[in-house]
Amino acid sequence: MAITVGNTNTAASTSNTTAYSCDLNNNKDMVIAFAIGMATTDTDRTSTATYNSVNMPELITVTGTTTSRRYRVSIFGLAGAATGLNTCTVTYSTGIGSSVIGTMCLAGQAVSFAGDTDTNTAGCVTSIITTQANSIILSAACVRSNTTPPTLTPEAGQTEVVNTTPLSGNTDVVGGGWYRIVTSTGTYSVGATASDTTGDFGCAVELKELVSGIFVPRIMIF
Repeated sequence: MAITVGNTNTAASTSNTTAYSCDLNNNKDMVIAFAIGMATTDTDRTSTATYNSVNMPELITVTGTTTSRRYRVSIFGLAGAATGLNTCTVTYSTGIGSSVIGTMCLAGQAVSFAGDTDTNTAGCVTSIITTQANSIILSAACVRSNTTPPTLTPEAGQTEVVNTTPLSGNTDVVGGGWYRIVTSTGTYSVGATASDTTGDFGCAVELKELVSGIFVPRIMIF
């Protein structure tokens, strides 16, 4: 059963609050949330996500610091999510300087859908090794530049869900989120390259396709 992507949506970047929301009209099965956040203190944050008030498991997260900054980049996913227009909310444990939330929905993923993962605390390009054809790879990144907002150049073959330049309240920080459907096994470079950076962080996760098996009964003659 091939993986297909439905509606996507990105909320405008906002700043200096705890909860960030994005509406999505789910016309598939599984809802994905990309949460890219940056705080102006080194205090670590945790984050949780809900869709239609139902908890979304965290698929992958990367955190890191530069001078007086704390970054948190997460991807959440909820299978069997409510269809129709509902709200996705990402809540940080304490207020965060700025954050952007992007959402998408998909269908065709396996029950045990999580495959390979990767994080990078010294760059926002990550590498995924697929062991099953027809997977979807989700990636996200956050970048801070020296002076002006950097640009993000995505790796080949990806479709953009989130790309905000800059994050609200922080003109030197940008964030992005992408997906790529791959048709064969192998090693794939995902995420993006920043034009200028003093700190960049990326993460990625593979979701596997639901493969229908053929049941062959064993006949025993006595």
